[in-house]
Amino acid sequence: MPADATEAVELRRLVVRWAILFAVLLGFLFFVLWWAGAALHFSAARVRGLGKATLAVTGRVIDAHTGKSVPWAEIIDDPEGRPPLFASRADQNGGFRHLTLPEPHTILINALGYRTGSVQVGRQWFVWTPKATQTLEISLVPEPAPAIP
Repeated sequence: MPADATEAVELRRLVVRWAILFAVLLGFLFFVLWWAGAALHFSAARVRGLGKATLAVTGRVIDAHTGKSVPWAEIIDDPEGRPPLFASRADQNGGFRHLTLPEPHTILINALGYRTGSVQVGRQWFVWTPKATQTLEISLVPEPAPAIP
């Protein structure tokens, strides 16, 4: 192969490598800008009190002593926390999907015949992601039976 042909092939390879590198860097730049915009939008919404529920907390509510499912438990954001507050309910098998804010806070779990339970959800770094998920198994302690005289 003549020297000119070899140089042309090498030049083509170099151009392709630089084009790929440029495309990757450009893609990374767009990702960073999109991510920063999402974080800024979330923060601005929280300041205005209009935060979106982007954390999906899923799991199951069970009896702490028997391990059986607790049906129809109510899952609510702690009223002592910052609004907006969200609520949901477990199904007949104790399974639930609670949409809430991704920032760290407490949720309360109520069920008839059980003491109210509480769980910390969210992570600080979830605030900077557009959507997050968290899976929990929540154990509720039954209320003591009333003493019969």
